[in-house]
Amino acid sequence: MAKLDLTFRKIKWYQIRFISEASRIVYRCGKNMARQEGLYHWDKSFFLIICIVMYAACRWQLYIAFIQKRPVATFQTQIKGQSFHFQKLAVTPQLEHRGIGAICLQKMETMAKALNCRDIRLEVYDKSEGAISFYEKNGYSRLGVIYTRKYREYQMGKKVR
Repeated sequence: MAKLDLTFRKIKWYQIRFISEASRIVYRCGKNMARQEGLYHWDKSFFLIICIVMYAACRWQLYIAFIQKRPVATFQTQIKGQSFHFQKLAVTPQLEHRGIGAICLQKMETMAKALNCRDIRLEVYDKSEGAISFYEKNGYSRLGVIYTRKYREYQMGKKVR
């Protein structure tokens, strides 16, 4: 497989074109998870996904990964104490299993180290077996269980220093 040359751009809440691009990636991933894995927690209307991404962009740091000028992945980050947290790592479904998600994880780990964070953490829906396996293959371990109103999630993490 050829080396992927990804570039990353931090997106502000008012950059509507990029909010739309990030929302489109999350929306397509939600539809794909519903169709392929029977997971419906992100199978929402496009309008609701835009609202969620816009809200997250106000509270978290939103990034889009590009191959050339084509948006291919998105994720959101936030520092909490000495931990670097991320959520909603999503790769365009047509480009899954090509290393884009792993490159995004590497980028976030580099960011966490540069910010002198102790570890990197995320929450993942407990039924998302593919995502859990992906994180475990990339060195993340389960740290605990979080119960939400509708779902059970695993908190996962990895030491970065």
